[in-house]
Amino acid sequence: MSNVDISELETKREKINQQAEEHRYKRDELNMQARGWAQKRDELNATVRGFVSKAADHRLKRDELNMKVRESKGEREKWNRKVSDLGAKIEQVRRDSSQKVEGPPVERLKADRRALEHKQQTTALTPGKEKELIAQISAIERTIKDRERKAENDPRVKDLVAELKVSKETAEVAHKTVNESADAAQKEHDAMVALYENADKVRAEADEGQQKFLEFKALADEEHKKHVELIRQVHDYDKIIISIREKTKAEKKEKDEIDTKEQVEEIYKRLKAGEKLSTEDLMILQKAENM
Repeated sequence: MSNVDISELETKREKINQQAEEHRYKRDELNMQARGWAQKRDELNATVRGFVSKAADHRLKRDELNMKVRESKGEREKWNRKVSDLGAKIEQVRRDSSQKVEGPPVERLKADRRALEHKQQTTALTPGKEKELIAQISAIERTIKDRERKAENDPRVKDLVAELKVSKETAEVAHKTVNESADAAQKEHDAMVALYENADKVRAEADEGQQKFLEFKALADEEHKKHVELIRQVHDYDKIIISIREKTKAEKKEKDEIDTKEQVEEIYKRLKAGEKLSTEDLMILQKAENM
């Protein structure tokens, strides 16, 4: 093959190598973009994990507060029952105490007062009769208050009233704890829900980042395949060119050896004929010895 043919091969080889470099450049650019999306995806996933972790903390606090709500409701119901029981006991003791006093019981007096008040409101009375009726109502009212005052002075009533006061206060504290804990639990729940919603939004962005990463990675892999295939062709051209050059070199060497051999034979002929050898002749003989 001539030098012109080798030059054509080298030109084709260079063109293919240039194409391979273009695909390598595109591959590297696409891989860089893929890495960018992968980094963004990882950052978003880290944000998601942060949201989920904080949401879990709020869920734990919410559950603890809900447990406190249930416990406080139990306490409140217990003390409310005690308040109800004590109220019934106090009324019973008051009735028992009032029955020991001469005259009708307080319940009967209250019923009489209601009857007189109804009569005053629904019956047309003369001024004198109405004044007399009002005096009766006032007398009954004084008697009721006197009876109730005496009942309140009963030591048993005093003790029960004091116990009732403590029970009401304790029930109120439990009720306040229920409301405060329920409000706090709701706030923890709302915070948890908001964090999970944020996590879902960011997770969607991370999924989009993953999709972009896969897209650019696939394009980069395709460019890499094209690059590798073209580099393989470049290597094939290199092998062909090297082979041609070695063959050309061998052919030239063989031709040089033949030419030198012919020259040596001619020199020896002239030497036998008694001719004097020139410097050039000596150099040819030396060259023949080194072959």
